[in-house]
Amino acid sequence: MKLLKGIAFIALLAIGSCDYQKEALKEEYYPNKNIKRKYILSREGLVTGTDSIFRIDGTLSEVSIWKDGRLIDSIVNYDYEGNISAIGKIQGDELIFYRKNGTKESEVNLSEGLKNGLQTYYGANGQVVGFKGFKNNMENGLLIHLNENHTPKYIKQLNEDEGSQILMSHYSDGLLKSFRVYDSSDNGYRLLFHPNGTLKQIGEIKKGKADGLKFFFTDEGELVKKSHFKNGDLISSF
Repeated sequence: MKLLKGIAFIALLAIGSCDYQKEALKEEYYPNKNIKRKYILSREGLVTGTDSIFRIDGTLSEVSIWKDGRLIDSIVNYDYEGNISAIGKIQGDELIFYRKNGTKESEVNLSEGLKNGLQTYYGANGQVVGFKGFKNNMENGLLIHLNENHTPKYIKQLNEDEGSQILMSHYSDGLLKSFRVYDSSDNGYRLLFHPNGTLKQIGEIKKGKADGLKFFFTDEGELVKKSHFKNGDLISSF
């Protein structure tokens, strides 16, 4: 009899433990310690409930609602001032975002309730202004924004594992303006180009700041200055 009571007590504890662990709050952070994402996982390990995504500067970017690992209505995007910029509605196998004035901001296909493929962005008059790649709801592939004349404004490589990244910006005629390759800690190199396409500057960056030697050139390719930086501060020029 005592054995049966003991088994029953253990069973009750197990049930209580399962109920207690039904949901778990998860948080992800940027290298600068700012919150990146805050969401809830069910006991089955599926995203459920409210999912908040933040920019690297700490401002709120998006709030979405999940059910059993699938996106559901409505998804709200925010601008840098904290105002609602667009609201996403699921229509069949598409997630379509609309601005407050009713114009279409972007659209992306859904597979098993997750963003997959290219998200297409539209300007106020309906023209295509950019694309962003997704794989199983994670940014993946590339991000490209276009100028009004449809030349690339900037291109960024998107990696699912947040490893090495490439970011390029362009002048209005499509010529390369800047090129940056960096890792998840914002370490790497930055290159700037003159409007005629020649190299203007090249230097190393550590944690987003100039560090080491930086070289400066004229638009004719002549080296005019070398500067030494440390943690963003100018040490010397020669």
